[in-house]
Amino acid sequence: MLDELPDTLGIHRYKRGDAKGLIAALDEAIQARGNVDREALRAVTEPYSEQAWCDDHYQAFSQLIGGVNAGIAESEQAAEKPATLHEANTEGPVAKGTGSKRGIYCVAFGDPARKAALRMMQSAKKHMPDIPIALCAAKKIGPEDVLIVKPDSDIGGRRAKLQAYENSPAEWSAVLYLDADTEVVAPIYRFFEWIEDGWEFVICKDPHLMDTMHSFERRNNRRELAAVKEAVHTLHTLQYNGGVWAFGRNDRIARFFQRWQAEWEVHAQRDQGALIRAMYTEPLRVWLLGNEWNTFEKYSKGVQTAGLMHYPGDARRWSGMIDGRIDSQQAWAAVQRFEREKLGKR
Repeated sequence: MLDELPDTLGIHRYKRGDAKGLIAALDEAIQARGNVDREALRAVTEPYSEQAWCDDHYQAFSQLIGGVNAGIAESEQAAEKPATLHEANTEGPVAKGTGSKRGIYCVAFGDPARKAALRMMQSAKKHMPDIPIALCAAKKIGPEDVLIVKPDSDIGGRRAKLQAYENSPAEWSAVLYLDADTEVVAPIYRFFEWIEDGWEFVICKDPHLMDTMHSFERRNNRRELAAVKEAVHTLHTLQYNGGVWAFGRNDRIARFFQRWQAEWEVHAQRDQGALIRAMYTEPLRVWLLGNEWNTFEKYSKGVQTAGLMHYPGDARRWSGMIDGRIDSQQAWAAVQRFEREKLGKR
C-alpha cells in the first residue's frame, strides 16, 4: 500500500491479500529487529506519522475552504431579522472590532425551572454583567433584560428552547443558550468569540462515559433511537449535550433550527435525537467542546470547569419517566402529581 517507501533495513514487504506472505514478512521483521537502525527507519517513515497526516490534511482543507466562512454567500452571512415581540430594550453589547451583538437566551416554565433560572441569570450577571439575557417564560422573573411570553406547551419547555433562533432578539448576532439548571461560575465570553470567529454552532459533547449515541437509549425512547439509527445509519456518532450551545445568524443556521424543531415534534421527548438528525440533514460548521465548558458534578469527574456548571434535574417539574410525548395529557398529569406531592400545590 506504500510502495513509494524506499528499500530500507526494517521495511518488509508482502503482496496485498497474501496471508502467507504477510506471516513471512512478520517473521522476517521479528528476526531482523535487532539489526534495525531506528533513527534511519524513523526518518524514512516520518511523512507517514499521525501528526504529518493531520498537518497535510489541515493544509489541504485550508486551501480548499479558505477559512470557516468560505463558501457562504454574503446574503447568508448577513444577520436575519425574524418578526418577534419583546417587552424590553434588546440592545446588546457590541464586541470590539467585530460589530457583533451578544446575548443569552433561556427558558423557564414551572416553579422549579423558574427558581433554577433565577440562579442562572444572577450568576451570569455577576460574571458577565454586560451580556443581556432574554427569558422565554409565562411571566417575568427579575434579572432578565428581555421577556418573551410564550405558551407553556410541553412539560420540559423544549418547544420554546428550540425556538431560540426566532425568539431571541434578531439583532443579536451571537447568542448563547443556557439551560435553566446551569450556573455561570466564571466569565464564558469564549462562546460568543467562537461564533464571531465564524463558527455557526458551538456545543459540548454529552458528559456520559460513552460519548456516542448509544448512551441516548432509554426505556421510553426505543422508537426514536431507531429513527436516529435509520437517519444516521449508525449509533457510533457523537452525542451532543443539548443544554448549552451558541449560534450565529445566517440562512443555513435558520434552516437548521427549523429542521431541529420539525424533528423534535415527531417524538416530542428529549432533544438530542432530533438534534443529531437535524445536524446530519442541515449540517453546520460546528465547534465541538469538552465538558470543561459544560460541567456536570456527577458525570465530569476530574474535569476542571472553564466556567459553567450544570445540575440536571434541578429545573424538572415531574418525577419518573414519561412514556410518549412530553406535551401529552399523561405528561401534564405527571406534573400535577409532582406539584401536589412535592410542592404541596392543589
